[in-house]
Amino acid sequence: LARHIGADFTQISVDSSDIVDTISDAVYYSEGMAINGHISAKYILNREIRKAGYKFALTGEGADEIFAGYPTYQAHKIIQLFSPFGFITPVVKGMLEKTNSNHSMKFKLLRFLEGFNHKDYIRNVMWRSAFIPDRISKILNNNISVGDGLFTETENYYDSCDADDLIEKMQYLDVKLYLQD
Repeated sequence: LARHIGADFTQISVDSSDIVDTISDAVYYSEGMAINGHISAKYILNREIRKAGYKFALTGEGADEIFAGYPTYQAHKIIQLFSPFGFITPVVKGMLEKTNSNHSMKFKLLRFLEGFNHKDYIRNVMWRSAFIPDRISKILNNNISVGDGLFTETENYYDSCDADDLIEKMQYLDVKLYLQD
């Protein structure tokens, strides 16, 4: 692609030790939520861009949030259609066996069903992050629960959004929670 458009291309090699070694700085400098290991890769990329003498780079960051590219946005629409049938969730969920692979269709369907009965803003965070609310208190040794204000900032953003369309509200949340100001 770089050759086709006449741009310079520099490959940056990153291995797992680079990801681990930079995670602390990546979280510190991002000043936001770290929902996956991409935060370290982005930090390394930005560090190398800065070393090359550039002050900014135009990337695709934010495109999914702005153009509703995440599959979770469509899942919210499905939830709206089937919410009157909430009793289906435990039945379907019970029919599926648990899996450790977060790439399997079973995992995705289970995550979808687990979000079915949550409030829109909690479901959105749940679908975009590594943990679901019901498991967070177990991870944190039962010192915090969903009711302890864990989603207060998310709820405040949700309430402050004046959009009527659910997808627009979720896009607003994603921009506020996952993209830097």
